[in-house]
Amino acid sequence: LETQELIHELKGHTGGSPCVIWNSKGDRIATASYDGTIRVWDPDRGETILVIDKKPAGSYRIAFSPDDVTIASAGNDSEVHLWDAKSGEEKAAMKGHSARVLSVCFSRDGALLASTGNDRTIRIWDVKSRECLHTLNGHGREVYGLTFSPDRSRLGSASYDQTVRLWDVNRGVCVAKLIDSEESAYAIEFSPDGTRLAATFVDG
Repeated sequence: LETQELIHELKGHTGGSPCVIWNSKGDRIATASYDGTIRVWDPDRGETILVIDKKPAGSYRIAFSPDDVTIASAGNDSEVHLWDAKSGEEKAAMKGHSARVLSVCFSRDGALLASTGNDRTIRIWDVKSRECLHTLNGHGREVYGLTFSPDRSRLGSASYDQTVRLWDVNRGVCVAKLIDSEESAYAIEFSPDGTRLAATFVDG
C-alpha cells in the first residue's frame, strides 16, 4: 500500500470471485468463486496452496474460523459446510435450511456459527456439536448480512425486506428492528467494541 505497486495476481479461478477473506494471522487468503471452488492462497508467494472443489455445493460466501483451522461455506445445496483449512477435507455438512444458503459468520470466540439463506431464516449453530441451537424467524425476504457482537450475545442481520434487526443469541429472539428502510439492506458489521452497528443498502 505504501508504493501502490501490484505484488501478485492470484490466478486460478475460472469464474468470478465475489468473496475474498484473510485469515486472522494474515498469512493466508481464501476466495470463493462461481466456478464452484474455494482456493486458499499464500499471499507472499502469490500461489494457490489448496483447492476445495465444492461442486455441486458451490457457494459464494465463506468465513475463516478465528483460529484459522476451519473454513465455513454457504452451500447452494442448502447446507452449511465446514472444511479443514489445511487439508481441504470436509469436516461437516450441517443440514437445516430449506433453500440455498447465502451467508455464514463465526462468533469471535469460534464457538458459534450463524447462517442464513433463501428460506428467510437465520440459524445459529454450535460449531463443536454441529447442532442448530436456534432458528430465527422474522425477516420477510432473503438475509445477506450477519454479524456477531464481540461478546456473542447479539447478532445483527441485514435483509432484502428493508430491515436491519438485532437478535438475542442466547434466547433466539428478535430484540429490536433497528432500521425499517425503503431500500434493501445488504451488509452489516459490529464495531470492535460492540457499541455500534454499520449497515449498507442497495441505494449506495
